Amino acid sequence: MQLDEVADNVLSDWEDRRLRLWLTSLRDSPEAFGQWAGLVRLRAEFFADRWQPARDDLLHRLHRYPEDGAESRRIPEVILPMAADALEADLRAKGVPKDMAARARELLTMDPPVAQWKL
Repeated sequence: MQLDEVADNVLSDWEDRRLRLWLTSLRDSPEAFGQWAGLVRLRAEFFADRWQPARDDLLHRLHRYPEDGAESRRIPEVILPMAADALEADLRAKGVPKDMAARARELLTMDPPVAQWKL
């Protein structure tokens, strides 16, 4: 499959929400972000809900991998760093200290959360 086609399929799946970002839990360590916890949470939620990979950036990153037919399996390892880079840059632009903005990268995942049911 051509990388242009892979990128178009990814973007189509993204728009249809078959591929998306999820958040890990901030409740487990809100003290890790101190006074910035509220802003970090709001921006991480925004990114999980509204961020979308740019086609050119996606193609550029896909070109880093060999074309061996495994492109679709690599999508999370391509997209997640793109989203994390964007979140970190966004937080830094809003004044969040560098170390906390870097730590916020770990709040994004492409794995849906496991449902926890209480009976």
